[in-house]
Amino acid sequence: MIISFDFAHPVSTTSLLIDVCLTSDNNVLFKNTINLSDPLTHLSISVDIIKVVPQKLKLSFSTNDHKIINHPLTITNVLLDEFYSSDKILYAGNPNFDNNFLTYAKQHQIFLEENIKDANRLDFTGELIYYFEWPFYKNIFTNFRGYPPGTLQ
Repeated sequence: MIISFDFAHPVSTTSLLIDVCLTSDNNVLFKNTINLSDPLTHLSISVDIIKVVPQKLKLSFSTNDHKIINHPLTITNVLLDEFYSSDKILYAGNPNFDNNFLTYAKQHQIFLEENIKDANRLDFTGELIYYFEWPFYKNIFTNFRGYPPGTLQ
């Protein structure tokens, strides 16, 4: 299984760490750290999954560093198993603000709509979470006779 993602961010002049974690049923499949002081804009996660049974995956980007407010991480593309990408996936991130950010927002009179379920930007402390179900199936359209489109059978 491969999940690749591209991201954009203003390069930080000091270390600004983002934890990236992929889990399935509370088992950590992948863990890495992105430093936003590096100009890196792509990360690919490759994991061997032994059982080909449907599994719910959770991909999270998280930080507790308040500098993220001025150096947001924006996910610009998500590619699943090198064949499937969609705006629906890209904008399916769920913000999960931590208590420090909720306090910060209240002190600075920042209005937060906590029920938003379609974000692709980490500009807060806490987690930006994507949920997937593996295996990723490619939808193949066939005509009413069962042949691929454009065939003359």
